[in-house]
Amino acid sequence: MPYAESAGRPIVGDRVRHSSGRVGTVIFVQRDAAASQAREQIRVRWDDKLGGTAPYLANEYVLVPAKNRRDGGALPSLRCP
Repeated sequence: MPYAESAGRPIVGDRVRHSSGRVGTVIFVQRDAAASQAREQIRVRWDDKLGGTAPYLANEYVLVPAKNRRDGGALPSLRCP
């Protein structure tokens, strides 16, 4: 399912902003082939490191364009637990 206001489907490493204003990085995408794209869920690692990474519907987020990021668009390194 695309993000809100975007045609792109979520991928790990995307920078996203929730409607609450929090910004984070997608760390997991759950796609269910039997379900519609409207049910696609993502897990986000928040930049402020507060809260968990419960699954959220992707359409609750807006993709943050790389050109608007302070770090110049470089993706952070993702470590697996």
